[in-house]
Amino acid sequence: MIQRKLLQWQLQLDRMELKQRIIICGSLLLITYLIWVWLVFHPIKEKINHIEQQIDQTLQETTKLNQQTQFIQSGAVDPSTQRLSQRYLELEKNIADIENKITKHHYTTISADKITDMLHALLSKVDDVKIENFITISPGQEESETDSTNIREILSPPEEETAASPSPVSPTIIPNYYELELTGSYFPIQTFLYYLENLDWKLYWDELDYKVKKYPEASIKVKFHTITVKKNDESKAA
Repeated sequence: MIQRKLLQWQLQLDRMELKQRIIICGSLLLITYLIWVWLVFHPIKEKINHIEQQIDQTLQETTKLNQQTQFIQSGAVDPSTQRLSQRYLELEKNIADIENKITKHHYTTISADKITDMLHALLSKVDDVKIENFITISPGQEESETDSTNIREILSPPEEETAASPSPVSPTIIPNYYELELTGSYFPIQTFLYYLENLDWKLYWDELDYKVKKYPEASIKVKFHTITVKKNDESKAA
């Protein structure tokens, strides 16, 4: 069937004139070209244009990044920038020092309500030592007025009083005085006092009285004080 039709078309072409044959061949070539342009060339052209746009955008971004890099590099070698960087490092170091001092300050102060628990915790580490008495000593009026001093008065020079500016709220140092009486032999008492002196919380020794009752038993009376830091508004509220 198909061969028959092809033979018929061949016979028709053979009977046609040369001009008609050229027109038919040209039409077929034109149709083939249009199909190739529509299905092959046009999609490839659009893809090439899209790639070129991406390349242009990448080049623009690269140019901006190069400019920013040059700006940063020029700023890094600028003396003012180096001074600011050095100042920043110094401030970081100062902040670390201040935080370290604050941490140490928290460990060098202990409140009066925790001193008893601290002593009993130490007593569990040392054998043959007994706490016979532990009392709180109330300082005299003159001593309390002298010792309970304001931190700002210690650290700052005297300033002229101004009625316009109110006095800032600052913490107050409050000493707490104690008397501790222990009994036991020499070396256990020495070990207990060693542990007591090497605690993170700072103790300030005032007086020590060591007496031998009957060898090797002895009694020791220790007077010491600790420091509590309170805010002025808390002390006024109390």
